[in-house]
Amino acid sequence: YVDVSVPLWDLLLGCEKYVYTPSGEIKIKIPEASKNGQLLRVKGSGMPVYGHDNLYGNLMVKLNCMFPTKLTERQRGLLKQLKLNQ
Repeated sequence: YVDVSVPLWDLLLGCEKYVYTPSGEIKIKIPEASKNGQLLRVKGSGMPVYGHDNLYGNLMVKLNCMFPTKLTERQRGLLKQLKLNQ
């Protein structure tokens, strides 16, 4: 299990992110329209399975949204447009 902080924009639009695993760093794909607190399963990237060489369990990745602390006027205007078009 690993927590990953992701900016709001990347949760909405999707992105690729590097995460640390027990066997090293890997790149994961965060799907478009992901949610805060969502869990992603990465097969074969978790803890080693006891008694089995080269066999690893699944890694659970929890997405934590990083909300912006300040918005520019342009960002505020774009968000208002999105709100009106929903």
